[in-house]
Amino acid sequence: MSAIVETIARRGAAEPPTVFSLSPAVRLSRQLARLTTRDGFTLLIGADVVVDTPALKHLVDNDALIITDAGDRPLVAWTSAVEAELLRNAFATGRLPLQPPCRTARAGSFDFASGLKKRELFQAFALDATPVRTAEDALYYASYKGVTDIVTKYAWPRPALVVVRACTALGISPNMVTVVSILLSIVALPLFVMGHLLLGLLCAWGMTFLDTVDGKLARVTVSYSSFGNYFDHIPDLLFPPLWWLAYMAGLQVFEPPSIDASLWTCFWIVIASYVVGRLCEGAFTLRHKFEPFVWRPSDARFRLVLARRNPNLLILTGAVLIGQATLGYYVLAAWCGICALVQLWNFAEAEVARSRRGRLTSFLQDAPVAS
Repeated sequence: MSAIVETIARRGAAEPPTVFSLSPAVRLSRQLARLTTRDGFTLLIGADVVVDTPALKHLVDNDALIITDAGDRPLVAWTSAVEAELLRNAFATGRLPLQPPCRTARAGSFDFASGLKKRELFQAFALDATPVRTAEDALYYASYKGVTDIVTKYAWPRPALVVVRACTALGISPNMVTVVSILLSIVALPLFVMGHLLLGLLCAWGMTFLDTVDGKLARVTVSYSSFGNYFDHIPDLLFPPLWWLAYMAGLQVFEPPSIDASLWTCFWIVIASYVVGRLCEGAFTLRHKFEPFVWRPSDARFRLVLARRNPNLLILTGAVLIGQATLGYYVLAAWCGICALVQLWNFAEAEVARSRRGRLTSFLQDAPVAS
């Protein structure tokens, strides 16, 4: 069984516009198909209202609550059947009763811990009062992970939004974007091997940019799936190690003399550091039930520069641009080794903290919602 869902049009309201080429009704149906709701509850929502998907999940996972706009018009409510009966007219007229049947909170007035490694505001918009572009911007930026690398967090958001809007207008799906990113990943390999390091890096950067686009496109159009998740993430794991190997092979063309044993040592340091880091993350998550980069604010800051795909590409790109491609490979190996040691230290530190203070908690842990 699942909750009852009712969409209520405001009296005299016009047909609502689309957001990222989706009507509010289609968007809601996609969201509900991906959420589990509890029997005995009713979800009331305005026909012209859009709610951010993590916010909607937070709403239906908790107790009865009415979300209003700044003018106290009800936008969406999660209530019992009895409370819903008292609220239907309020949604149609846009006026809450003097004594609402359950708690109320204004959209944007409180935050919660989402699955995107951050605390985010509860976002809900009535499209008769909110410009579509404003709603789209808010939903798009809400789709970003709070804890990620420096390039994804600061360089990609604005240009990726332009591409996401174009994709929704043209009917381009996230999986189509992923296919192009995979092709760029493949093209980068022979370019690296032939010594065209800068062109190879441009292809690699194109892949990382499209990796941002396909994820955000899936979230804003609520078209993500288990298949899409694997289709997106497997290339992320597969291609970067091959890039580092192909880049090393290309050094003998780009910067003779040929590869020596020290570069092979660097390559294996990069790979071993990545494996150690992933093992630390997996063990930490199994042990403490949350990811290591959301334990403390300092861990989230460390994630910005952690030796992963994008920071590694920054090192190599900078080295090629100043004509020191081989030196860049040594710097890459050194940074990867340092990051692996930091991750091992953080894991040990967490174990000591747990033994002294008991169960650890993330700094993103939920706070109560004000009523």
